[in-house]
Amino acid sequence: MRFVRRRDGSATGGAATDTPVGVVVEIDRPIITPTVATGTDSADGIDASPAATAVPAVAAIDHLTAAFKIVAQSLRSAGLVGGWRDELYAVKAFTTTRLGAPTAAHNADIGGDFGAIERAVTTVLGMAQFGVHANIYNDPVAPPNELNFWLGQRTATKATWPSCWDTAVAGGLAYKEGVRECMVRECAEEASVPEALATANLRSASCVSFCCRFDSSDSSAQPVATATTGEQRERVLGTTTGLFFDNDFVFDLRVPAGFVPVPADGEVGKFEQVSANELLRRITHPATFPFLPSALLASVDMLVRLGYVTPDTHPDYFSVVRALRTTPAKLDLVGFVRRNGLSAPATVATTPGTNEN
Repeated sequence: MRFVRRRDGSATGGAATDTPVGVVVEIDRPIITPTVATGTDSADGIDASPAATAVPAVAAIDHLTAAFKIVAQSLRSAGLVGGWRDELYAVKAFTTTRLGAPTAAHNADIGGDFGAIERAVTTVLGMAQFGVHANIYNDPVAPPNELNFWLGQRTATKATWPSCWDTAVAGGLAYKEGVRECMVRECAEEASVPEALATANLRSASCVSFCCRFDSSDSSAQPVATATTGEQRERVLGTTTGLFFDNDFVFDLRVPAGFVPVPADGEVGKFEQVSANELLRRITHPATFPFLPSALLASVDMLVRLGYVTPDTHPDYFSVVRALRTTPAKLDLVGFVRRNGLSAPATVATTPGTNEN
């Protein structure tokens, strides 16, 4: 296993410091990455490094993005990346607690972006990803047997978790995109929600996180930090071996009783409205109703917040709630991989921090 780091050079050309941004596992062949001024393949990881001289913050980020592009292309040429997206995701430190576009204080701000990289490569390099979910419903206090909550079923051609059930709207946070901006955009693209309705009614409600391991040898993922139980294996198609660290911002969207979401971008096969009791039944029968892991967490989180899941009705309430926001690798990469049966180097430079997703 090799840790992917972003090496920070001081503005005065001083000593470099390492910020872990990802982790690579089970790559059984060399990754050939050309050595250029902005990126090298070092003995202990893939460095995407601006020259250690006085470089303006924005220019340094451009250097990093260029270096990550070379890394991504090298991985693709080596046949280690599937499902190329042509979408850029921000590269962030594992200890990041804030989101936002690069600022003038980027080099001193661990919450800033360390450039951008092709979305399909983030799992191969074990980089943290960020996204959004919207729970769409008519009434937050509807009786538990009343049709109320909208679910979407992913199309059979989705690159990951095809045909699985999802929240009504979900999507990845693009490079330099605001969280709410992303949510409004996804509502229009996936469910034909008018911008005016989304802008007026979207409410930032919560956040969830999970981690799973992708294995290209059998096109499946092994959940290691979700609210599911047992040996459930989530279906994955067209991905590559790697670790998927997902952090999602959850919104609630209350819509009029007559509103019906309509698939718009080909990513959702159909929408279905269910009651709280039916949603709980599906969540607890994953073999019959497989869910996208983050959608399962976002749905459970909503049911907890709206009072459909309580300590009186669910004796494991506390454990379930704790599991909704668990990303152990952000706090202790070495400990995480050891606990989950992966090998780790004897030492690794990490930056202390907290996970407040």
